[in-house]
Amino acid sequence: MSDYICCTIFIDVFLLMFGQETLTGFKWMGNRAKDLLDQGKSVLFAFEEAIGYMCCNSVLDKDGVSAAAIAGEMISYLATKNKSLSQQLTTIFEEYGYHISKNSYFICHDQEVIRSLFERLRNFSGKKDSYPSECGRFSISAVRDLTTGYDSNQPDNKA
Repeated sequence: MSDYICCTIFIDVFLLMFGQETLTGFKWMGNRAKDLLDQGKSVLFAFEEAIGYMCCNSVLDKDGVSAAAIAGEMISYLATKNKSLSQQLTTIFEEYGYHISKNSYFICHDQEVIRSLFERLRNFSGKKDSYPSECGRFSISAVRDLTTGYDSNQPDNKA
């Protein structure tokens, strides 16, 4: 299983057990899938939460046709167990936890505003190389800034 680094936290539960993580984009996920397949490993699934799913090894890219076919196969299998898709999702939530994510985008074309925003984020509270530790009432557990090569989850803070 593969996701990209901007993805929903729900998949992180599965990644800890089974997965790989790549940079954003299916070019990275498809290439990582090919590398794993070349090593004799299995790749079951890759996705970006906002754009698509790779559900088989025939097409190493997002593919709605194979995703729909596999969803149909799963629904058919669940029917043999007298289980609905909704019931299966509830089972997954009960085993791995309930998660929610809400994505939104801010679009800005003014390079000076963009520079200023990122400068503020990277030097939070006026301290150089200091990132925010909370956003409203939520704590920020980690920061990965690929532009500067910073990753707070790594012992050396390098991405």
